[in-house]
Amino acid sequence: PNIYAGEDIQACRGDQVTLKAESDFPVIWNPRSLFIDPTMQEQTVSPDTTTTFRAVVIDTSGCRGVDRITVFISLPPMPQAGNDQRMTQRYETQMEASIASGESGTWDVISGSGLFEDPHAPDTRVSELQMGKNIFSWTVTNGICPEVTDQVEIIVEDYFIPTVITPNGDGKNDQLLIRGIDGYPLSELVVLNRWGEVVYSESPYQNSWSGTDRDGGELPEDTYYIVLKFAEDDIRKSYVVIIR
Repeated sequence: PNIYAGEDIQACRGDQVTLKAESDFPVIWNPRSLFIDPTMQEQTVSPDTTTTFRAVVIDTSGCRGVDRITVFISLPPMPQAGNDQRMTQRYETQMEASIASGESGTWDVISGSGLFEDPHAPDTRVSELQMGKNIFSWTVTNGICPEVTDQVEIIVEDYFIPTVITPNGDGKNDQLLIRGIDGYPLSELVVLNRWGEVVYSESPYQNSWSGTDRDGGELPEDTYYIVLKFAEDDIRKSYVVIIR
């Protein structure tokens, strides 16, 4: 006897799938334990794993007909947009998302700004970040399950230039530390006293000034003025108080 169980089905775990056998004879579905009433031609199932079902019919002569249908189960994507990043005066970076085989993803800007070199590559570069918080979404699909999204934050900070150092040898705040200065090989620090005389300079600046003059002698406690150059077009002026 003829029996047609239907075409194989792709489904996401948790989806309800309808099976419908076509035959002129009563149908019995197998495995029987998976059905409340295995004799119904139309069934609703929700398998957790890929499962092959058999539709069996027997005609009046006792001849048996069998057809099979497989429900292939896919797991929902589990996107990872990568670790949050915090940078100083850098406006581009490498994204660190992940993606599984058979999945595709897309980057989008939630807030802030960013221009993706390849919006579908998990490890693409993003540029044109803005100062402050930039939030991006990494949306992944496998073409079967619903899309799933994860988010990542990239925070761009301005330079923090301390206004006090305490070079007393206790290992705390002994040097003028400028976070991010190591990314600027042409940086320069110039320190002037209250009379405008240069008492210390260093280029490139490597976060090593500890309140000394050019000869390494300790400068007296006082307020000093500094000129800190990160690049030709980025020069900051401030002051620092030495307290021992």
